[in-house]
Amino acid sequence: MGPDAGRNGARPRVSFIIGNYNGIGVLPECVDSVLAQTARDFEVIVVDDASTDASVCLLRERYPQAILLVNEKNRGLPYSLNRGYEAARGEWIAFLNNDVVLEREWLENMLDATEAWSEAVLFASLLLFYDDARVINSTGGMMNLAGYAWDRDIYLPRREAAGYPYIFFPCGAAMLVKRSFLEEAGPFDAKLKAYYEDVELGWRAHLLGYRAVYVPRAVALHHFSLSMGAFPSRKVYLAERNRIRLMAKYFQAETMRSCRWVWLRLYLMRLREVWSDPEMAWRERADHTWRMVQAVAWNLFHLRSLLRERRKWQRMRRRGDGELLGETLENRLEIPPARPSPLLKDYRPRLPEDIVGYRGRVSMGPGDEESLGPGWYRRETAPDGTRFRWTEERAVLYLRPRKKVEGVRMLIYYGHPSEASRLSLAVNGERVGEITVSRYPEARRFRLPAPAWGLLEITLEVGNPFTVPREGGEAVKGVAVARVEAR
Repeated sequence: MGPDAGRNGARPRVSFIIGNYNGIGVLPECVDSVLAQTARDFEVIVVDDASTDASVCLLRERYPQAILLVNEKNRGLPYSLNRGYEAARGEWIAFLNNDVVLEREWLENMLDATEAWSEAVLFASLLLFYDDARVINSTGGMMNLAGYAWDRDIYLPRREAAGYPYIFFPCGAAMLVKRSFLEEAGPFDAKLKAYYEDVELGWRAHLLGYRAVYVPRAVALHHFSLSMGAFPSRKVYLAERNRIRLMAKYFQAETMRSCRWVWLRLYLMRLREVWSDPEMAWRERADHTWRMVQAVAWNLFHLRSLLRERRKWQRMRRRGDGELLGETLENRLEIPPARPSPLLKDYRPRLPEDIVGYRGRVSMGPGDEESLGPGWYRRETAPDGTRFRWTEERAVLYLRPRKKVEGVRMLIYYGHPSEASRLSLAVNGERVGEITVSRYPEARRFRLPAPAWGLLEITLEVGNPFTVPREGGEAVKGVAVARVEAR
């Protein structure tokens, strides 16, 4: 049975629902990848949210086999997904963003997973970045006690993908959901508009006693944050207001009582983080602050509907917050890193003049992701408190000194465990030199052939890397770097 299964009277096994708004640049590749699936028992439903580009004309002319629904005005993604679900006939619902491209076996592997995980109702993809499929976008979503949600393993190399199957929620860019669960849990909250609608599905599934799992063989490529960019103030506002709404809906009263002062402190810390960011202009800081205040005010304005939803779900829940801790809800009260990696910012082709905000010095601590390219492992902390990151055999970072500099100075915290490490360095593609470093902390300097300034792409290559065992294979390591600066 083909992609027009829903029109010939037979009920399809799967309904693909694609929400679209001004996606003419990415939508054709998304729909083509759905139509090319090896599993054929599905229907395709596209809900257009009052696009102002030629998306509707494109769909009518090129994809007559798809069911097209057009909103009279822009109502947000949750509303569109609800409308698509109302028209769907499948036993399983595959929700997709319009900027996702599925591998041909995506649906086949997802359906295999539904047979293996009978207690699960939500299934997450292995999402890779469209512009660099070696880098992970998501292996499922996690959430902590502060209500902050994030994509697990984001920016890690694909080979480091997590193996633990249980997650808090599937990233909504490409997920499979059991229809009977949606019938029990109810529609998406249309008030969310955008962001955290997938997190809410995770909340509902866990409170009702179901599971969400990650399917590593179901691979999709994602143009991350294509519609709003990587970190605009409107995205901050929507994510913050929706985070607060979901916390107030679903956390139990005892959780809220015990965490309320920490939540307030984290909120104030987030504001302080904005105002202490040296890379933000004053106007940008003020805009972000106003957006965060506006997020709180919005929830107060919608307090009546919020309390009504809270009463409903506290009656319906079958599992307490304590049962979720340590399994899928992380017992941490902290704010995840706010800014994404600059290497993949906006996930569009980058020109040197487009790259702004990097510093002349990078210390391996919070915010270092802004200046790091590929080739770095997770941040670690030494016994004396020094933070560092191991490189792979080759690693890249970016510096932007504010004045001309004559060299690059590095603090190497660890080298090869049994012999001297051979480290070479290139700046903007030109080899600068090679040094030998011991296995103990030491500062070393590379002199540039000529004074330089502006964006510097620093490439480190280790001539004698070593391997260490790790879950699922081995890790190839070069040197441990604590600080790099242009001076």
